[in-house]
Amino acid sequence: MNAALRRLVVSKVRELAPHNIRVNASAPGFIDNRLARASAMRVATNSMYESKLRSH
Repeated sequence: MNAALRRLVVSKVRELAPHNIRVNASAPGFIDNRLARASAMRVATNSMYESKLRSH
């Protein structure tokens, strides 16, 4: 969870807790699947290709 989202949640918890209202948050993360691996591989391949072009 990034810092901005965490601060927002903590702020809302402090504001709403006296009224017995709960606050939850969910932050997306990396999901390991074929599509994600293929995308990561493309990014790595493109980065290597671009660095080779810059070095010549």
